[in-house]
Amino acid sequence: MFVPNPMAVSGCGFYLNLTYVLLKFCEPFNPDLKNKTILKVDCRYCSVHTTPQSIAKLDAPLHAIGYSEDEKVVAKPASIPPVLGDKIKFKFVSEIFFLAQQCYHLGYKKIFLSYQELMKQLQKLSTLYRDAQMQGMENPMVNDLKRDFENGMRVQLAMKAVLFPSELSDLVLNFCSATSYWLNQNTIAGADYLNMVKPREMKAKNLPEEVSPALTVVPEFIFENIGDTIRLMGLFNEESLDRYGNLSHIMEFFAIFLGEPYRVKNPHLRAKLAECFTAFVPRTKVTSNMFTFSYRRNAFEASTFVPKVLPKSLLRLFVDIEFTGHAMEFEQKFTYRHYMYEILEYIWKLPGYHESFRKLYEDGKVMYKKEMVFTCFPRFINLLVNDSTFLLDEALQNLTMIKTLEQEKDNGEWNLLESAEMRRKEENLTQFGHFARAYNTMAKETVHVLCYITKDITRPFASPCMATSMAAFLNYFLVHLVGPKRKELKVKNFEKYNFEPSTLVINIACIYISLAKEDSFCQAIVTDERCYSNELFTRCLDLLEKLEGGQMFIPDMAKVNARLKKWHDKLVARETPVPPDEFLDPISCVLMHEPVKLPSSGQILCRSTIARHLLSDENDPFNRSPLKLDQVIPCPELQERIYEWMTENGIEQPDLTADDCGG
Repeated sequence: MFVPNPMAVSGCGFYLNLTYVLLKFCEPFNPDLKNKTILKVDCRYCSVHTTPQSIAKLDAPLHAIGYSEDEKVVAKPASIPPVLGDKIKFKFVSEIFFLAQQCYHLGYKKIFLSYQELMKQLQKLSTLYRDAQMQGMENPMVNDLKRDFENGMRVQLAMKAVLFPSELSDLVLNFCSATSYWLNQNTIAGADYLNMVKPREMKAKNLPEEVSPALTVVPEFIFENIGDTIRLMGLFNEESLDRYGNLSHIMEFFAIFLGEPYRVKNPHLRAKLAECFTAFVPRTKVTSNMFTFSYRRNAFEASTFVPKVLPKSLLRLFVDIEFTGHAMEFEQKFTYRHYMYEILEYIWKLPGYHESFRKLYEDGKVMYKKEMVFTCFPRFINLLVNDSTFLLDEALQNLTMIKTLEQEKDNGEWNLLESAEMRRKEENLTQFGHFARAYNTMAKETVHVLCYITKDITRPFASPCMATSMAAFLNYFLVHLVGPKRKELKVKNFEKYNFEPSTLVINIACIYISLAKEDSFCQAIVTDERCYSNELFTRCLDLLEKLEGGQMFIPDMAKVNARLKKWHDKLVARETPVPPDEFLDPISCVLMHEPVKLPSSGQILCRSTIARHLLSDENDPFNRSPLKLDQVIPCPELQERIYEWMTENGIEQPDLTADDCGG
C-alpha cells in the first residue's frame, strides 16, 4: 500500500487554509462590483508551458504548473489563430485567479467530495445497524456497527465545521460567480477576447455560433469547479445558496455551456453540468430544511437571458448524447437524461421558457420546409418516443420473466433442481429484478415527459414521419397494461420493482386524449391491425373507473374511443384493395404518398419513412453511407402513378403541404 511522505505532500488542513487565503485575494473579483476587476484576468495564462525547473529560477514569474497540458474545454479549429502567452508578463489578477482555481480543484473540492463519500458510508452504516437490530443479530456485530457509525459521525461533524462556515461558503460562491461571469464574457467577446475592457451585454443574439478563441485554452477542470460546487452546495449546504442571493451569473454559465459542442466538446462534461444544474430546481417534496426555495425560483425567473438560451441548450444536449460517437455506455445516457427531465419539467411550466420551447418548435417546422433540415426539437421528440418504447418494453419483459420465476418457485419446481441450478435461478431472479427496477423508473419518467409535452404540442407526434410509430407505441403498451396480457406482469411486489401500472395507464390515456385531436394520429391508431380494437379501449375505460385518479379522464377517453371507432368503421367500409408491390414502402410496407430515391443505395422509399429513420440515424439504412434528407431524390413519375391508382380506387390523396416532420 502506497503511503505518501507527509514532508513532501500537503494535507487537507493546509489546502483548506491556502484555499481560504487565495479566495480572500479573489474577493475583489465579485462581478457585481462596479470596477469589474475580473475582466482583467488574461486567458492566455493557460497556454504557457511551465515546469518545476522553469519556475524555480530567481527571475521567473509566479505561475501554476500544468495548465498548458490540461484537457481543454474545446478544441481549436484551424480557422482561428492560436492563443499564445509565452512571452507575456501576466498581472497579479491573472496569477492569483488561476492559482486559486488550481488550489480549489486539488484541495477544497477534493475534500468536499470526500465529505460526500463519508455521508454515503454513514447512510450505509445506519441502514446496516438498523437491519441488524431488527434481525436480532449478535451483540458484538451490532456494537461494531454502532462504534463505526459513531466514529464516522465524529469525522463528519469535524469536516462540516471546517467546510461550511458562512464566510468560507460566501467566498466560494463569490469565486464561482466571478469565474462564471469571466467565462460568459470571454464567450460573448469571441475573437475580441483581448479587448475585455467593458462588459458585453448578456443577450442571446450576442452569443457567437462558433468557437470562441479564449475557450480553446481554458481547462475542463475550471468548469468542473463551478459545477461540482453548486451540486455539493445544493446537497449539503443549501442555506449558503439561499443566503448568497445573486446566482444570475452562474445560471447564465449553465445556460450557455450545456448545449453546444463548440463551447464544450466533451458530452460527458456537459451532461455532468446538467446534473449539477438540478441543484437550482425547486423540490416538490417537503424537506426538513428550514430554508425556503426562494433562491431557486429567483434564479430561474430573474434573468431575461436564461429563458431564451436554456431550452435550446437542454434539447441540444439531450440529442447530442445520442449522437456523440463517444464510447458512452448505453444505460449511461438514460442516467444523464434523468437530470435533464428534472430541469425540463420545471422550466416547461414557466412562461418565458415555455415561449422559447414553442419558438424552437416553430423554427423546426420552418427549417424542415425550407431546407429539409432537422433541428434539435424534432430530434428530441423522436428520441423521446424511442426511449419510451425501449424502456417500457424492457421493463415489461423483465417483469414477465420475474413472474415466471416466482411461479416456478411457489409451485415447488425449484425444490426438484440441483443446488447449482437453483442458485442460477436465484441469480437470474435478482438480475431481472435489478433491470426491472431500473427500466421501470426510467420508463415512468420518460412517459411522464411525453404526457405533459403532448398536452401543449401535438402536431409533431402526429406528423407523417411520427404518427405510425407513436400509434404503435401507445397501442402496444395499452394491450399489455389493460388487456389479457397484464396478468403476465402481476409480480408479487410491484413496489419492489418500481412498477406503477396505474400511473402508466393514466399517462398513456392522457397522451391518447391529447393526440386524438389530430386526424392523422387517429388514422394511424386504427390502421394498427396488430393491436387496435374497440374492445381494447373499452377495457381501458373500465380500468380507469377502478383506478384512483383515473375517473376524471373517463369522459375525454370515451370521446377518443368514439372518434376512433368512427375512423375504424370508415376504414372497414372503404375496403381498400392491396396496392401493387412497387407502390409499397419496402420498410413500412404501406402505400407511399411521396416516393423518393436514396442517392447511394438507389432504394425507393416514402419520404416520411426515410425522414423518420434519419431523425435517429443519418445513414442510408441499406448500405450505411452518410445521408441527409435534402439529398434524397423525388420520384415524380412514380408518385403520379400512385395518385392515379388512389383516384381509381376512391382513396383520398394526402395534403403534403401539411407535412411538418421538422416540428
